[in-house]
This record gives sequence, structure tokens and C-alpha cells, in this order.
Amino acid sequence: MSHGLVKVQLHIVRKGGTDRCFNLELEDKDMEDKLVKLLGDEKAKMQVGMNFDSKDYGNGYGMFLSATVTCNQDTKTMKKAASLGAKLLKSCVPGIKEIAQSVFETEFGT
Repeated sequence: MSHGLVKVQLHIVRKGGTDRCFNLELEDKDMEDKLVKLLGDEKAKMQVGMNFDSKDYGNGYGMFLSATVTCNQDTKTMKKAASLGAKLLKSCVPGIKEIAQSVFETEFGT
């Protein structure tokens, strides 16, 4: 059941540099189905965030990842939305790490 409602986008913003956007495919279709079931009246939005750094003695890159899940307004659904948002972010980390590493190496030559 694919609704096209789940969009994963990596937006890289570098101070003094060019912004870049990358679209990632959601590989876990079961996750997509679970998120779609939470939509309900679509009057609540749960935003989950996490820091992601890849540094060695302070050299490297750092990112803040966030996911916003639209859902029903009841407490039980909102808790599920927050939990699924966190799982979604964690499932995207391998793809994001690969893209971020490539951008970092291209821009800084390391």
C-alpha cells in the first residue's frame, strides 16, 4: 500500500556555501503503511529530531535530522507518531551518512 505520502528529503545547508537537497526513498514500506494509518483527522503534527555527527578529533561534519509526522490528535496516536518518526530517522541514517560523507569530501577535499 503505497500512498506517496511519506517523503524523505535530506537538505544540506552549509554556512557560506550552496544548499543541496537529496531525495531518499523510503525502503521500509511497512513503515509507510504504519505512518499512513496514523493520519486520522490530520490535525496534529509530531516533530522528532536527532543530531548526527561524524567527527574525528573535531574534524568532520555534523547534522540535525528531523521528521514531522502528521497524525490524529489523541495522545495514544501522537505517541505512536513520535515513536515511528524516530524509527524513520534511524532507518535513514545509512543513506544520509553516505550522502553527507560524499558532500563533505567533495567540498573540503578530505
